[in-house]
Amino acid sequence: MGRTKAIIGPQQFEECAKIGMTQVEVANLFGVDQSRISRLLQKTENREAWNSGKADLCVRLRTAQIEAAVDKHDRTMLIWLGKAMLGQVDAPRNDRLEIDQRVSVRYIAAWGRDNAEIQAASNPMMIDAADDDWEEEEGEG
Repeated sequence: MGRTKAIIGPQQFEECAKIGMTQVEVANLFGVDQSRISRLLQKTENREAWNSGKADLCVRLRTAQIEAAVDKHDRTMLIWLGKAMLGQVDAPRNDRLEIDQRVSVRYIAAWGRDNAEIQAASNPMMIDAADDDWEEEEGEG
């Protein structure tokens, strides 16, 4: 007795895509080769169903993320969504140590500025730290 052909149509593709299955997983589920799934997805009705299922999954995931961030005040999700949706970024910290002629070390933390901006705004020989970031030792000099 020969192998029974699996009937895989638009409804099956949509349901599988709604739960995030890959083509390989769909092939394994129905006992066929992944190449058969690829060929079936070339049919317009199957591809549209697959895309619809994936879109549904994306909507459900985004909804869950927004609810976690906004309703549950999940700080990690708030930060991630701020970066992903609002284009927010962590401000880079440019730490720069320089030694002057007296061999004293001065420090600067410039949030959101790159080295070119720092150099343009300061003496290229030395970048001083803010008053509250640096305490000069007594007897220096």
